[in-house]
Amino acid sequence: MNKDQICKWIETYRSRSGVPIMRMRKQWHTDTPSVQGVWHPFMFKDPQINRKTFPNEELSRFLPAEPSATEQVLKMFEEQKKEIPSQGPTKKLHSKDDVLQSK
Repeated sequence: MNKDQICKWIETYRSRSGVPIMRMRKQWHTDTPSVQGVWHPFMFKDPQINRKTFPNEELSRFLPAEPSATEQVLKMFEEQKKEIPSQGPTKKLHSKDDVLQSK
C-alpha cells in the first residue's frame, strides 16, 4: 500500500463511530422516476410543429397567459356599458346660478 491509501484507511477508522455499518435499502421500487411519469418539454405540444420551418411568425409571437390590465379594464367598461341603458342626452349645468335656479 502506498502513502495515500494508508492515509485514507486511517481517516476511515478515525472518523468511524464504532457502530456496526448496516446497508439501508428502500422497500419499494418504481420503473419511472416520479409519480407523474417521465416528462419532457414537448410532451403536450402539437406534433404538427415538427413539420414547420423556423423561424415561424405564428409560433414566435408572445401568447400571454392572462389578459393584461388594460384588456381587463376595457372588458369591465364594455360590461358596464351593457348594464346601463342609454338615457339620451343629459342636461348640463354650466354655473352655480344654473344649479340654484333649477331648485
